[in-house]
Amino acid sequence: MQKKTVKSYDGTEIYYEIHGSAGKPILFINGNHVARTIFKGQMSAFLKAGYQIFLMDSRMQGDSGNVKNTLEYEDMARDVVALVQAENLVRPTVLGYSDGANVAMVTSVMFPELLGTLILNSGDLQPKGAILPVRIGIFFERLWTKLIGWMTRNDRAYQVVSLMVKPTPVTLAQLAQISNPALVICGQFDFIKRSESKSIAQAIPNSTFIVAKGMTHLFLVTHPNRFNRYVLDYLTLNEA
Repeated sequence: MQKKTVKSYDGTEIYYEIHGSAGKPILFINGNHVARTIFKGQMSAFLKAGYQIFLMDSRMQGDSGNVKNTLEYEDMARDVVALVQAENLVRPTVLGYSDGANVAMVTSVMFPELLGTLILNSGDLQPKGAILPVRIGIFFERLWTKLIGWMTRNDRAYQVVSLMVKPTPVTLAQLAQISNPALVICGQFDFIKRSESKSIAQAIPNSTFIVAKGMTHLFLVTHPNRFNRYVLDYLTLNEA
């Protein structure tokens, strides 16, 4: 394993790891509240399948920084660009989880020639794409983290949570311009409404939509073997 950092366009240092010495590159992008370790259940399976894994911490999460006072999807997309260019990757496969799926979509729209196959696990375009109990939880978490930030003079947690109430700066019309193969996958009992995931899948022309029966928003963690099978089976068919 290699541990590295890359400076993004604004000087922010983004931490990432490289697992495997060769193979087709795949970039994993974590969701909100979590870091690269969310993907530990995927590592062995994807290495055995012949992938070289690039595991990044998204801006302001894990070991990555942020020179700005706010967290924006456009900046996170440019972080992806910085990593891809630093490693001279050619259209890597990207697996984005939750907010990481949003980052993958934004990156694909802003830089259409940069990425290869997209695996979009439970992303959304609007805050209302999440079910109501989750939106209520986010409301109170923002209040709590705002208070903690004021007391500690560190609002990092507040800025990360606040990303979840910002619309993803991508429209369905823009998704329709994505030519990449895409797998849109969610759980039957996901935090994200099934209608939201379905609308994303329907907008991307070359996409496949999977609803994993009995699974939740966290099924890549709770049932990694099942999640890995869905994704690797799809990649086998679409990257042959």
